[in-house]
Amino acid sequence: MSPIKIREKLLAFIDNHVPVVDSNYSNISRKSSSPLDKEYNVAVITGGSGGLGRCLAARLANRGIATVVVLDIVLPEPIDRVPGVHYRQCDVSSFSQVQTAASEIRTRFGVVTILVNNAGIVRGRNLLDMSEKEIQLMFHVNLYASFITIKTFLPDMLALGSGYIVTVASILGYLAPARLSVYGASKAGLIAMHESLTAELRASHIASRSNRRVRTLLVCPGQMETVMFQGVKTPSSLLAPVLAPEEVARRIVEMLSKGREGTLFMPCYAHFIPLLRVFPERITEFARHLSGMDHAIDTLDEGVNMTKDGCARISESEEEVDRQSA
Repeated sequence: MSPIKIREKLLAFIDNHVPVVDSNYSNISRKSSSPLDKEYNVAVITGGSGGLGRCLAARLANRGIATVVVLDIVLPEPIDRVPGVHYRQCDVSSFSQVQTAASEIRTRFGVVTILVNNAGIVRGRNLLDMSEKEIQLMFHVNLYASFITIKTFLPDMLALGSGYIVTVASILGYLAPARLSVYGASKAGLIAMHESLTAELRASHIASRSNRRVRTLLVCPGQMETVMFQGVKTPSSLLAPVLAPEEVARRIVEMLSKGREGTLFMPCYAHFIPLLRVFPERITEFARHLSGMDHAIDTLDEGVNMTKDGCARISESEEEVDRQSA
């Protein structure tokens, strides 16, 4: 049997037999009636102009969600927009801009019931080679923006007694390669935020003794075939295949349609990365050496890898970073 066939069978087995687990690795994701069946659903996706965000917008729109709104700092050309999806220019790392956008969405469409925090940027450099503004920008977009959107949209969900918060992190939040210290730290922050928020919502739900509640889902994918990581070569296409964003979007919408919570790991190797934390450091070092992960970023295309809210752009100069963070 060829390696490709072996990989396909292994992936199929993982998908069918390995349960999605929640953040503390102890409980199988809970099932309930589909939150996507409600006629009044309004979904907001940050960074939805390209990559995974665009695929999610298309999937949700095709799923019959009444309203899908993309918040992005740079909007796609009309010809590149997903039919039926609404687009609103917004810097999601700005509290005032998110508040203004939320007010407009609430007035025009109603209460947001599905929030997908997907916006992200990356810069593949040694920490000492990065400017202070680059570091700040990455944390603002990758991490701080999610706190802003949750604080903005969650109160209405709680008042309604229904909602879904999807946090798109990364497997690099558990194990980051060299030259991605800031990106990995920001994704680790998202994972910690999700865990704490989920516990808060669970405690609030138990205290209220209500059957209605706000659900959470954490998404930790491996490398995806998007502009954001253009030029990066996976160390092993067999052990660590590059993910198609369409497939990740399909799995996310499938989880939402089943009312499931927890953590979605993709592809199969991602299920085991968090377990490296419990092993001695030498084993982790051996795994890093064997996978070649610390050299994977060497081929990252520095010309297009500074993306904000899912949109690729050239950002070679300090002046451009200043403009983006203004």
